[in-house]
Amino acid sequence: MLPVIGKSQTTEGLFHAFGGSGGGFQIAPAVGECLALQICGHTPQVSLQPFSIERFRSCVHTSDKLASEFDRAAGS
Repeated sequence: MLPVIGKSQTTEGLFHAFGGSGGGFQIAPAVGECLALQICGHTPQVSLQPFSIERFRSCVHTSDKLASEFDRAAGS
């Protein structure tokens, strides 16, 4: 539910700013400022850690409910 904002973990010089959905338009000026600071080697006043693409490297817990609804065999 959170956008991805910040430095790439795999590609030098690449910065991410995507997944903001409709709310992304509201936070776009702040995202731009934070990324500009990072690109220039400065630290933004707001931590971008919750928005890091690294959060997708953690273990994903499978929901039994979702697995039963979406992983069942076709036609069953």
